[in-house]
Amino acid sequence: MRLIFAITLLAALTIESVSAGAKPIHIVVRVPNDTPASTQIFLAGSLTTVGIWKADGLKLKRQEDGTYAGDIDLDSGQTLEYKITRGDWSTVEKQSDGSERPNRTLTAGADTNSLAITVESWATGTVSENHPTTVVGTLKLHRLDSQALGQQRFIRVWLPPDYNADGVRRFAVLYMQDGQNCFDRATSAFGNEWEIDESITKLISEKHIPPLIVVGVDNGLTRRADEYTFDADGAQGGGKAASYAKFLLTEVKPFVDNTYRTEPEPAHTHIGGSSLGGLVSLEIVRRNPNTFSGVIAMSPALGWADESLTKAIDNAPGGLQTARGWLDIGAREGEPQSEAGPIGKNSQHYVDAARRLDAILTKHHIAHRFTIDDLHAAHNEPAWAGRFPQAISYLLNAKE
Repeated sequence: MRLIFAITLLAALTIESVSAGAKPIHIVVRVPNDTPASTQIFLAGSLTTVGIWKADGLKLKRQEDGTYAGDIDLDSGQTLEYKITRGDWSTVEKQSDGSERPNRTLTAGADTNSLAITVESWATGTVSENHPTTVVGTLKLHRLDSQALGQQRFIRVWLPPDYNADGVRRFAVLYMQDGQNCFDRATSAFGNEWEIDESITKLISEKHIPPLIVVGVDNGLTRRADEYTFDADGAQGGGKAASYAKFLLTEVKPFVDNTYRTEPEPAHTHIGGSSLGGLVSLEIVRRNPNTFSGVIAMSPALGWADESLTKAIDNAPGGLQTARGWLDIGAREGEPQSEAGPIGKNSQHYVDAARRLDAILTKHHIAHRFTIDDLHAAHNEPAWAGRFPQAISYLLNAKE
């Protein structure tokens, strides 16, 4: 029987602060009858006021009738995407049959004063038989005892189809953040994955890219925002990525190079991620010259700490000057994920931030490709999966 670790991803967005015209909306959550009275309940969602997808974003208070309640401030017309959790993503709310629940959506109207929610069931922290693995090819799971992080952490190593063909050939490596979400729908956030294994298998078979190893480094769950940000944000905290970078560079990479047939040189070493994972990937490359030759930053959370990363790159590009970079943004990342149509004011905020970084990269003559994606336009794993083949092809084919 295969053991699958169900660890989920916090997909992080930054968004503008709530204005002075916002009004409170009273939220009441009814939970399943078998929920212990001692359970703590939280609302996790897409806005700063609830921690930008922090699993324990807004704590709700238990009422005498067994419901949980709290208030959130929203402007009229402002949209919140959210879910109810018990403090971490392994125990997020599910639908009555145990399947993934799509994000809930609340758009505040002028007369919106309250909201009643019913949680049908909870995730148990394990993967049921209804969530089979979707891994294509060979995926190795390793648990590392990290001194840098002070805890154990899983890494997931995907090997290309011909890895065992001759036992001699060595391979380039791509290190990806949020490893739980890279290869397997059974362990990924909200039931979606990047489909990196499927995409690279296809690209290799069609001879679009050379074979490579991909290492997915699991995120720290409730520590994710801390580990993926070098600078603290006044409203959201963070700023502990130095320890994570040390883990990646002095523990993960040496382990992978010693265990697998890699090409360990900078010319064959790449890094990538999305949202805060994209942000930290750019910053790790900037702070570590002559370590990576390529970086993928999909939908990077550039608004973090008042766009501190963009300013830092302008002041000192560092290792980015010798790397190729892929930068993208979805055209409607600030809108509900099911929404289509023109770019709204919330989405324009993200697009403009990405344009500013693109301009800085161009100013410093940093080799990169920037795209605003109107087809895969949301801030989610299916969107990043849709853009990944272009991104990895760009990194590995210097003539493109």
